[in-house]
Amino acid sequence: MTPPASIQNLIRVRLRARVERERRQVPLLSDRAIQKASVEAKLIGIGGGRQMENFIRCGNEEVFCTCRGCGTTEKFLYNCDRKWCPRCAPRLGLRRSAIIKAWSGRISQPKHLVLTMRNFEVLTRRQIRNFTTALRKMRKHDSWEPVKGGCASVEITNEDRGWHLHAHLLLDCKWLSMPEISVEWGKLVGQEFGIVKIKDVRGTDYVQEVSKYCVKGSELAGWPGERIWEFICAVKGNRLFFPFGTLRSQMKAIRLELRQLNASEKVCKCGCTEFLYQTEADMILDEIRASHGIHRRRRR
Repeated sequence: MTPPASIQNLIRVRLRARVERERRQVPLLSDRAIQKASVEAKLIGIGGGRQMENFIRCGNEEVFCTCRGCGTTEKFLYNCDRKWCPRCAPRLGLRRSAIIKAWSGRISQPKHLVLTMRNFEVLTRRQIRNFTTALRKMRKHDSWEPVKGGCASVEITNEDRGWHLHAHLLLDCKWLSMPEISVEWGKLVGQEFGIVKIKDVRGTDYVQEVSKYCVKGSELAGWPGERIWEFICAVKGNRLFFPFGTLRSQMKAIRLELRQLNASEKVCKCGCTEFLYQTEADMILDEIRASHGIHRRRRR
């Protein structure tokens, strides 16, 4: 039986849409790989330490997943999970946006607030810590009383006019006195007044703005090596995303809810659910030990 023409047209439309999505995704993935390779090349002879070693392994080193039941082996690429890595940051951002989306569905008055400060020449860990401390102090001011909860995401840029720190905040509140916010924020960052902006985001897709990466991969790759390393050293140990109020109190429940929705236990074709994860170096060492009759207890 031949499907009706309307169904055939619908199938063709969906096929074309899928091809178009895949066509757009290919350059996106390759762009991330190119940006990561550019950053890696610029840091040769400049950067070092454990975090640099993990960053070099990212996307280059293969990890092997071996079924403990039948011995079938799959391989995938190692992820460093650094918040500034052009390859890993988008994936980490998706996790964050999922939490924000789940929480934003429970509020009725979402507001997008942007807090900025003047540019400065040298980026340090202390400079970033002072900025995040100012954000915490801002939440204790009387002008913040209408806010029930939310989250803050710190973004760092440098467009050859010095370093620029600003925060994107998603708030659950009906209103805020912006003159008071501007004056108080200015005091906290050592200015006469602060440059602030707020927008009611009901009915809009605002999650992307408040779940941004701490730096865009394209911008990071465009900096000279010295500036990249200055940035990496400054963000190390600093939290650049943090929830507060009702979002913070609901984080555990939201994570559990998302975990249950996305629960998909890895199962081998043989039915086994136990796997051993190893790098290539681990597998070689195991072969050497086995050839010499040396055995060690394997971790799952």
